[in-house]
Amino acid sequence: MMRIITAMVTPFNLKEEIDFPAVEQMISFQKKNGINEFWILGTTGEFNMLNEEEKVSLVRKTLEKTKSEDLHVGVSSDSVFNAIRLAKKFIDLGVGSIFSLSPIYHRTELKGLITYFDSLRKTGDRVTLYYNPMATGFNIPLVYIEKLLEEGLIDAIKVSTNNFQEFQDFINLRKRTKFTLFSGNDSMILEALLGTDGVVSSVSNFAPELFVEISKKASEGLSTDIINITNKIKKLSEVTIMKDYPTGVKIAMKYRGLYVGNCRSPLQEDPNAQSVIYFTLKELEL
Repeated sequence: MMRIITAMVTPFNLKEEIDFPAVEQMISFQKKNGINEFWILGTTGEFNMLNEEEKVSLVRKTLEKTKSEDLHVGVSSDSVFNAIRLAKKFIDLGVGSIFSLSPIYHRTELKGLITYFDSLRKTGDRVTLYYNPMATGFNIPLVYIEKLLEEGLIDAIKVSTNNFQEFQDFINLRKRTKFTLFSGNDSMILEALLGTDGVVSSVSNFAPELFVEISKKASEGLSTDIINITNKIKKLSEVTIMKDYPTGVKIAMKYRGLYVGNCRSPLQEDPNAQSVIYFTLKELEL
């Protein structure tokens, strides 16, 4: 069965503090609808908006409500020092799977990438490369990624790209190299079904039932039902992936009965998006 991992938002109260009761509510909602695997402190989780203490507190609270093997935790940083410092704190809490973007602001070439991910590998945790050119604004050459795999520095890759050919390149790489491949783009859900091990989804924050259903049907091969579900997921992705992301995801969660507050400043909701998201959810009977 295809793995479904929800890229969790970070809920905030009116003071822009982490809303820990809302964390519990979110996890309960996911589990009630059949999703038990979570990706936290990623782009959807506003990881770059949180300080180290908040990150540790969020992971600690999440671990109270889920198994450590079902949790993938972000340690993305521009420096090895900070990434390792954070990873060790998470490991002390019982985390067994970490992920990271490549350094974003101070970009590095192959030697630097090897140094960065080799350091994460030495923590003893399972390591996932989070490849997200849509957010970082640059592409890592595929030959660099192949080298990371050859050196045994990463176990998995999450690919978030709008470029179909680039996504296909990773699917082809998976065919000739042993690693776990996740799709991080809901708009490519159909392609993910045909060539990856699972999806890390933002839409599943508010529509988990669609992903559980498609995962169950995936083993039967392509069908009209699967096409219909993937079209729904793509439509939900289109209306929630907007400027000031992940404001659209949080709006959709509110309409599904999950109040997770606003994003941290300076991110701002688009008032026009609220009606679009509301009527899309109604149209799809969610």
